[in-house]
Amino acid sequence: MILKNIEALTKSGWPGDLLIRMPLIPGFNDDDENIKSTTQFLKKCGLSKIEILPFHRLGESKYDKLGLNYFYADKPAPKKIEIKSVKKLFDSYGIACVELS
Repeated sequence: MILKNIEALTKSGWPGDLLIRMPLIPGFNDDDENIKSTTQFLKKCGLSKIEILPFHRLGESKYDKLGLNYFYADKPAPKKIEIKSVKKLFDSYGIACVELS
């Protein structure tokens, strides 16, 4: 759904700048294959920049209060070196990457 919406917006002729932000989740979307696929998608949509947001577990208490299972309770936040590695990959594929904290 997210990808379809991005694609629709970039094809719509909307004159604004579309800023893509991607949460970086260890073991989910931080591998080389996903970064390459994301890069290809961004280029297909005519986009050349992405901001990555390191995963954190600040929402865990909300899940607990709602009695829901927090799927990433055992996942650590990505290390600085891992974030830099992902940034370097995006940059090497021609997508400007900004890391947010």
